[in-house]
Amino acid sequence: MKWFIIITLLIGSFNIHANTSTPRETFRTFLKAMVKVKDKKGNETENYQTAISTLDLSHLDSAVRFDVGIKRTQQLINTLDKIKRVEYAEIPENPDGPIWYFDRRQFADDFLEISVIKKENQWLFSKATLDSLNLYKKALAGKKVAAGVKRLTRFADKVRSQASEFWLKTPLYYENWQVAGILLILLIAFIVEKIAKFVITLILNHSSKIVKASSTDKLAHAVNPLAKIIFVFVAMKLFVLLDFNTGTIAVINRVLLIAMSLMTVWFAHQVIQFFSAYFEHKADKTDTKFDDILVPLLTKTAFVIIYLLGGLLVANSLTIDVTGIVAGLGIGGLAFAFAAKDTLANFFGSIMLVLDRPFDIGDVIIAGDIEGTVTEVGFRSTRVRTFE
Repeated sequence: MKWFIIITLLIGSFNIHANTSTPRETFRTFLKAMVKVKDKKGNETENYQTAISTLDLSHLDSAVRFDVGIKRTQQLINTLDKIKRVEYAEIPENPDGPIWYFDRRQFADDFLEISVIKKENQWLFSKATLDSLNLYKKALAGKKVAAGVKRLTRFADKVRSQASEFWLKTPLYYENWQVAGILLILLIAFIVEKIAKFVITLILNHSSKIVKASSTDKLAHAVNPLAKIIFVFVAMKLFVLLDFNTGTIAVINRVLLIAMSLMTVWFAHQVIQFFSAYFEHKADKTDTKFDDILVPLLTKTAFVIIYLLGGLLVANSLTIDVTGIVAGLGIGGLAFAFAAKDTLANFFGSIMLVLDRPFDIGDVIIAGDIEGTVTEVGFRSTRVRTFE
């Protein structure tokens, strides 16, 4: 699931089989990809990604670029299909300026355009084009697609064509069928979550010796966040079908992405606690005290690593530029080392205590004026219970 989130954050930054070297090639790349979507040929996600790569979405955050891009490609193809059948020969390969217009018109008090703009070495459908698509829908309302062009039929189009007038009303800003769809998706995601939780628990109980020897409550605590991640994932995939506007799509994706990031950190925390409890139980049964020291130390190390990585993941989901944070860790790490040299010295001292083992938990030691029994060896200190 961690890799899914990373891929989701990066998706939209790669051009898959996309030739955008000229206006003609940009149109060709976009239209061929969308024809495959219409005909349900090949991988739909890859086809959409190819079409999205012809759009100028640089103003959008990469985390929401893919889902918003799908909406924009659907709007663009529907608009082009209604304007006219595209002939590649009519589209220039080397236009005179950095922008070429396929269509320009006025609707009410607004000026609409379908254009491609040169950005570096690419020709992309401009942001002005994408901003015009909602008004193009109104301007071309009632007009059929051009002769010889196959219409893109989406799930939302099928619902609207078969729904009664009641379901198409918008008393709550969204159409009634969309509001009902939200409730239905949440119900479906909830059912999938419960089924997934039951199946995962069943599989682990019958296939893992560690799980069989562990507490049922601790296993439930570890599986709960994983089930919640599945809930969010299912909801995220199904919300796309409701044909929300791009602003709503961006907000929903952002909220769900933040939720998934937090739940991933929660899941990692619970997994560490689960294994820590298991190995602590095993350590209690051994005669040596070495593992009594090692298990808590490794557990704390794992927690620190998870919290650092989780912090970056959550920060990224909040649109904070983590690349700058990571880049600054070099200089910041050096400054931190000077500021926390005593803490670092204690940390490495703890490592040496574990490796050299001059004493174990339960031993009586004398350190300066302190005499007592060792109860814990931690990162920063060793705890000693004095006789007083």
